[in-house]
Amino acid sequence: MKKLSFSILALSFSAVLFTSCGGGVSEEVKKELAAFEAEWTKAGEGLAAFGKTIAAEDSAMQAMTPHMVPDSLKPNATPEQLHAVDSLQVVCDGHKVKTAEIKSTFDGFMAAWDKDGKDWASWKEKVEKGEVKEEEVKTAMADWKKKCDAANANVTEWQTALEAVKSECGATCAAQKDAVAAIPAEPVKEEKGKGKK
Repeated sequence: MKKLSFSILALSFSAVLFTSCGGGVSEEVKKELAAFEAEWTKAGEGLAAFGKTIAAEDSAMQAMTPHMVPDSLKPNATPEQLHAVDSLQVVCDGHKVKTAEIKSTFDGFMAAWDKDGKDWASWKEKVEKGEVKEEEVKTAMADWKKKCDAANANVTEWQTALEAVKSECGATCAAQKDAVAAIPAEPVKEEKGKGKK
């Protein structure tokens, strides 16, 4: 009986030792990994969607043709009218720069995000194999969540900035178009003899 009890105790100890030394992770950690995996994937999808948007907007912005004063109308325009059109063009050029800056910032972030994605996959695999202590998992997960939150916050910030630029650009283009349209097609002739008897 004592021999049998000892054997059962030895088997139990071996099972505990196996579980604690690389036998996988707890259900709690598995659930946390799965939940975060979904969040990470969703954040990546948001970044990809914005990437398409900013690429298209930047391309369209750089190809935009300004509403400049045609040479045929310049003799009919006053210095003030010409200055107004030129000033609006400076503002319009600034919108192109702002859009390009948003895209550049996004591209830089995506380079880091792609690297983080590979690091996440590698780290997650080690966790699932039980090669990382659960205490270390919890600490690391907090850092991964910060990266994910930063991605979501950045997309919101970039989208807001882009919408603001588009709105300003639309208003500027409309004002510039109106300014050009206000220039008469024919030279303004002064009335002769007005006021004479």
